[in-house]
Amino acid sequence: AAVRVWDCRTAFGNINVGVRNLVDVALVYGDGRDPDAMDDICAWTCGFALASKQYLRGIKTIPANEVVGILSDEDRARIEKSSHPPLFCISMIRRAIYRAFGRDNAGKDSVNDTIRFESRVRELHAQIDFLVLQEGALERLRATKLPQIYVIHLRTFLVLYCLSMPFVFVSRWGWGTIAAVAAVSFALLGIEGGATECEIPFNPTHSNHLRMDQYIQGCFNSVGYLLTWNAKREGMKSLGNREGNVSCASLDELVIQVEKRN
Repeated sequence: AAVRVWDCRTAFGNINVGVRNLVDVALVYGDGRDPDAMDDICAWTCGFALASKQYLRGIKTIPANEVVGILSDEDRARIEKSSHPPLFCISMIRRAIYRAFGRDNAGKDSVNDTIRFESRVRELHAQIDFLVLQEGALERLRATKLPQIYVIHLRTFLVLYCLSMPFVFVSRWGWGTIAAVAAVSFALLGIEGGATECEIPFNPTHSNHLRMDQYIQGCFNSVGYLLTWNAKREGMKSLGNREGNVSCASLDELVIQVEKRN
């Protein structure tokens, strides 16, 4: 059960990483492209993360207050009507990429331009494939429960063991057997109960389950940061423009600057 929880946490963490990478790569390569299509890429990427959370919880609705300024009411309705909301969002991302990076100059570009263009589009779709892989891993974990034979055997053994303890140790421990049996039973049955509790850790009402609302907020914050930084970079001739020049500074100067800031 602990492994399942950590596998789910890892997969959702990878979704956060995939969202960051997809939006960042799209913004870098999308300079001068269709702004509406670029906006759709970012919006539907956020929609994918939220739809994945809702789908794993078995909830069909997309809360309006969680996507204010990101998806319209029409977009939310389309997601809710789809049989598989996360895949619907993925499909919309791919269509937005096609609109943003469509080949308007097909047949006119040089070989180098064509290779560069194809490599960029391939990288974008690779980021999407990574998101699909992680969401699929979460679906697999949700759909795969512990084998019944394992659960039945374990529970039968625990019950028989706890019931047999008083008869085995009463002659040696006397009245202390009650406390000993109670402590051992609490420990063993607690482990089994914890495994059952964390078998599918997606329920929002269980305190021991994954805090997916916070993970989604982290995805939205990451996209917001990237959009803000991209807006600040617009108009610059080079992405390397910034204040200061670390490469020309000595180590002592850098240490002094850090100490002053702290």
